[in-house]
Amino acid sequence: MIDNEEYLTYKEICERLKVDRASIKRKIRGGYWLAGTHYVNPPGMHIRFCWGAIKRWMSTQSSPKRSKLADPSINPETELPPHFRNNNLTKQ
Repeated sequence: MIDNEEYLTYKEICERLKVDRASIKRKIRGGYWLAGTHYVNPPGMHIRFCWGAIKRWMSTQSSPKRSKLADPSINPETELPPHFRNNNLTKQ
């Protein structure tokens, strides 16, 4: 563990991100958050989450739907998947 990093418990990370514990576990099981980078499990302690690494990870995430819809060069009628076409999200 790095001394100047802030490490959070499950309860604390859930409160900061406003999600339930199952959402956090899905990030771990899905390989989105990596042991030694996003969380640690020190001997004799429960898992701790590295807040700095989690914030960096969040800053790299974007919603493909939002970025495609925000790009004016993309024609939503032909370049988006069918389930995104002809709905309120694509109307200008």
